[in-house]
This record gives sequence, C-alpha cells and structure tokens, in this order.
Amino acid sequence: MHMNIFRPTKIEWITFWVLMPLISIGTGHLLYGKHFFNNWLIFTAAFAAVYIIGLVSWYMHVVSMHFLAVIMPHLSQTLPRLAILAIVHVFLITLTMIVYFYGFAKVGFLGYELDPVKFQSALWLGIFLTLVATSIWQVEHIFFKWRESLAQKELIEQQRLVQEYDSLKRQINPHFLFNNLNILSSLITDDPARAEFFLDELSKVYRYMLRNNEEGIASLRSELAFINSYYELIKIRHGETVLLSINIAERYLDMHLPAFALQLLVENAVKHNIATRISPLSITIGTTEEGNLVVSNNLQRKKTGIVSNKFGLSNISEHYRLLLNQDLKVIEDGTSFTIILPLIKFETKK
Repeated sequence: MHMNIFRPTKIEWITFWVLMPLISIGTGHLLYGKHFFNNWLIFTAAFAAVYIIGLVSWYMHVVSMHFLAVIMPHLSQTLPRLAILAIVHVFLITLTMIVYFYGFAKVGFLGYELDPVKFQSALWLGIFLTLVATSIWQVEHIFFKWRESLAQKELIEQQRLVQEYDSLKRQINPHFLFNNLNILSSLITDDPARAEFFLDELSKVYRYMLRNNEEGIASLRSELAFINSYYELIKIRHGETVLLSINIAERYLDMHLPAFALQLLVENAVKHNIATRISPLSITIGTTEEGNLVVSNNLQRKKTGIVSNKFGLSNISEHYRLLLNQDLKVIEDGTSFTIILPLIKFETKK
C-alpha cells in the first residue's frame, strides 16, 4: 500500500490529542512555575504557544517517521530504522525545547528568563513522552507490515495453488491423447475399419473432455457416463480381456470428484496389467458407506517396461490436496490394487 508521508494516521492524531495537552501543561509549568497556574493570561498564552510549536514539532516527527518507513519498509529493517528514528526524534525534541526555553528567553515572552536546570528537566520529559508516542506509532506500523506480509504470503500461496491447479487440469488432456493416439496408430496398421470406428468414439469422448475440463471437478453421475463411453474404446482395443463392473449407490451419484479421475484410474489399470482371455483384467467401481469411491482391479502386472508420462495417481492426489487438503488411499495386497477416493459433497441452494 502506498503511504502518503505527509498525512498522519489515525493513531498518530489520537496520541497527539492525548499527549500534547499534557506536554503543554508540563512545559508551561517548567517555564513559568507557579505563575503558570495562578495567572490566567500566562496560562492561556503559554499553553497556546507551547501547543502550536508542539504541533509543528509533532508533524516533523510524523513526517520523518513516515519517510523512514518508506525507504526502510521491510520488517527485517525494523532495528536499524528504529535506531535512526531515535536519533532523529531526540534531535527534533531537543530543537523544540531550545525554541521553548532559549527562544522564549531571547524574546522575553511573557517575561520568561532562562533556567538551564528546568530546560534539562523539560528535555528529559519531552524525550520520554516522545518515546512513548513513537513506541505506539511503531507498534501500529510493525503490526500493519506484519499483517500486510501475511496477506501477501497468502495471496502468493493462493496464486501458486491456482496456477498449480490449472496446470494439473491442462495435464489431463495431453495424457489422455498421448495414450489413445498410440492405440489408434496400432489400429490403423492392423485394422483400418476398427481404427475408423475407434476414431469416431474417441471424438465423442474428447468432446466430453473439452466440455468438462474447465470446471476441474465433475459429478459422479457424469463421470460414470463418461467412463462407460471410455470403456467402449477399451473394448475396441482389448476386446473381452478387460471387464468393467460398476456398482454405485444412487445417493452418491450427485456427489463430485476431480474430473477424469475415473478415466485415469481405469487407464492406468489397463496400461500396467496383463489382460488375456484366460486371465482377464477385472476393474470394479463401487462406493462405501462412508461416501468414498472405490476403484479396484485384480493385480497381474506387466513385467516389461511401460511408456508413461508420469501423471496418473500423482495427478489425482494433487487434485485432492488442492481441493480438500486430503489424499486418496492406495491399498495393494498382492492380488488386488485398490484406490479409495473421497467424494465431494456440495450443498444445494434452495
């Protein structure tokens, strides 16, 4: 936030209105002794003169403090800023007291004669009250900078999360396209007719992805409809060697999850496991009583290296971390591989 160094803050005005009358009375008493309280004319004139000079002095204190805050704004610069500020304030209050005592004596204001002892007492009083006021001002400034620093850190963190989340959403489509273009490439060579049908189905699936990618999350109902279409693509490539079973309780269909999470999990299961007619790959999608989605497949890993662009589970895990500050659960017992995903519930506006 831009600071106007010539404009006092609210707390600075408050400290002036509270302390300046006390300073005026104390300084007036030191200047004129008992006459300050016994003579109405001396009291009024001395109080006004001390007050006006004090106002100018206070304003110089404020401007100097604001100037230092502008050129040394960071919390890490607090100690050197306070050291310089103390020197400046002592100089200004000393100058102010010289104007009161030596200046009044020089012009004979209300018959005042210089008393060096009282000058020293007034100087110490002025330094003490200035330090009190400065401490209050600096506490406000430090608190403001601390709060501003926290707000900036929070904004930076939010921007980082948004950028990371957007990046994660953009990663979905290249991952999907990369794997299916490999499949299409093989089909063009082996079976052109099936390749044409596969391309037609792929365009339908991709249309869904384009329609839903901006939101980042999707209802379980729409994701299941999508995964059924996606399964048709799998069957074109793998036939009956990959089996998909879906058993979802009706009450969970309108809950949400990261868009394309099911597609990534099914795709990973197919990619990393052997699927034959004798030993088909069986993938099941269901729900638990706690409102979690469970995706499981029998474990029969391929022993050869698999080309992957390293997204998959880590991608879904990052989505959950950003959306819910939660993580998915992975269970592998040697015969099956299971992923448990928390479903996201949104309150419906009535």
